[in-house]
Amino acid sequence: RVQGEPIQVHTLPGNFAPLYWEPDPPKVRSLVAGLFYGVTLEDLASTPVEIINASGTPALGRRVADRVAALGFRSVRLTTAANAVEVTTIINRTGRRGMARMLASALGNVGVRQEPGDQGPAITILLARDAARTLSASTLRTNGP
Repeated sequence: RVQGEPIQVHTLPGNFAPLYWEPDPPKVRSLVAGLFYGVTLEDLASTPVEIINASGTPALGRRVADRVAALGFRSVRLTTAANAVEVTTIINRTGRRGMARMLASALGNVGVRQEPGDQGPAITILLARDAARTLSASTLRTNGP
């Protein structure tokens, strides 16, 4: 909450089940994306993402690609770098910081670099050796933001 801004109250989207409230995961994902990151699921689905696995761990790129797709990004391209690098970075060319913040949070708060212009895909995730050490299976769960 930002000082001076009113508190927002929302009902968790879902339906009544016989004994409890059953959340609707797609609607919850949409609500979270809008409230916390200022993006819509349509924004995510139309944003191309490239993942470059420079971690030296072959399976890590596929796991991250699956996580990114589960967040709602539909255009995910995975490549492998010839050489390993040390620090994972998200390169954001969209001009919209919310999408990059969402990815950074989903991948364990990795660094984000803003690059204006349209050279390359809208977002590039450069997976490095630090990701191979820090990204656990629980961090890469695929059940939403």
